[in-house]
Amino acid sequence: MKLILIGLACLLSGALALAADGSSYSLDLDIAPTNQSGGYLCKAEIKDLDTGKVLSAPSITLLAGSPATTRTTDGDLVAELRVSVDSKGSRATAELKVSRAGRAVAAQKTTVSIR
Repeated sequence: MKLILIGLACLLSGALALAADGSSYSLDLDIAPTNQSGGYLCKAEIKDLDTGKVLSAPSITLLAGSPATTRTTDGDLVAELRVSVDSKGSRATAELKVSRAGRAVAAQKTTVSIR
């Protein structure tokens, strides 16, 4: 069984550490194929690095070629994660946007190859 693990924490935490409100965020992301043809399960964890608090830990099921989005809120903090796998199943893209009180404080887009 083909297993795909994509660790984006190192790539994303550097850019998110420069968030506009002074907060630092990290994103851990794993993507693995499901039993459904062309299906993928994305498990994510978005963490505030200053407090160690996990802001959200969404799981997203998606099909190659069909992006999926999840949005979580914690008070005035909103984290929106959009994940897609291209129709060939060769590339995954993750976009994270964090806003506080309606103002964007962090954004990151990462694309990785799937083998």
